[in-house]
Amino acid sequence: VQADTICAVCNVYNVSNSELYPCRICTRVYHEQCLNKLGECKEGATPELLYNAKNFRWSCPKCENIHFLLYEDEMQELIDNFDQLDIDQDSTVTLEEYMKATKAQYEKEGESWSDVEEKYHQEKFRLMDKNSSGTLDWWEFLNAEAVKKLAKRDKETLLSMLTNREIERARDAFQTIDLDKDGVITVVEAKRTFSHWFSKLLGKHYWNVDKVEQELPGHVEYHIHYLMLSDGDRKGILTWDEYLLDNALYFISCRPNVVQNH
Repeated sequence: VQADTICAVCNVYNVSNSELYPCRICTRVYHEQCLNKLGECKEGATPELLYNAKNFRWSCPKCENIHFLLYEDEMQELIDNFDQLDIDQDSTVTLEEYMKATKAQYEKEGESWSDVEEKYHQEKFRLMDKNSSGTLDWWEFLNAEAVKKLAKRDKETLLSMLTNREIERARDAFQTIDLDKDGVITVVEAKRTFSHWFSKLLGKHYWNVDKVEQELPGHVEYHIHYLMLSDGDRKGILTWDEYLLDNALYFISCRPNVVQNH
């Protein structure tokens, strides 16, 4: 999928020999100064953002804000939920605030609160905190909750939301596992692929052959099981159509950018 040749903001190809930065989701491209005008280059994020954009690892403002896919009433519900969590109204939610408000909601609905719920919601908070700052800002909360709303849509609707570039990247991922390139993934192909990937990954992590051999089967079997859940008729063969349809929500959830705190 070819990128556009003019900036999505100023509609100009070249401004003072400045570079055009492409979005990894759609075909839009942007000048650095135009990103500045949109407020995208701020708070020390500029170098990482531009590096990622140059290397096709960046989503443009129109693509990364997946809340644009929500209905108006869904959006209002999320606004109200965030206000409820943000007890001190400072536009961020701490773990303490999150746990306090969540526990209060359990009590209001007459549900029990145990150590299991405590650990579950602590982990949920950690996963939403994309930049590991220890707090949730509005955008982190919104993107995480938007995915939950989208998960209630039927798979065909989610599939229709994918861009051509996302479908292209999904096909590349599929073909790395489809070793004989016949258009389907078998359990044998998945096992060979995951065994290769995780043996290299675990080898870098442990530097110990015995430890790698001990850990490898569990990682491989887990990912084979997760992948083959998309096999609708459970025949042990995953087609391209099944893979794309079942993973559409995942690809949409990957759109938001993450700028790490350093």
